[in-house]
Amino acid sequence: MHIGTGTGVELPEEEFERRRRATNYEWPLLNAVLDGVSRNDLMAGHQSNHLTIAYVDEALLPEVLQAFVAQALTQNIKVYTAGNAWQLLSK
Repeated sequence: MHIGTGTGVELPEEEFERRRRATNYEWPLLNAVLDGVSRNDLMAGHQSNHLTIAYVDEALLPEVLQAFVAQALTQNIKVYTAGNAWQLLSK
């Protein structure tokens, strides 16, 4: 599992619609920028463009990130910190 942080971004309506129509139109679509992770790095390391997201107040981000990593580890899931996330875990 790759765990990191990022931000949802709004695209121009025309580009958003183009992307929605290129997939299953019914599926929700979030455009995101991951902190410290390029598109190429994501695809090379994770080999997926599907994200699971949690909305967290920025002040709580280090604590929530640490809890998420700990929970994955208790389930014997190998965890990789993505991009800049390791900086938050070392606080």
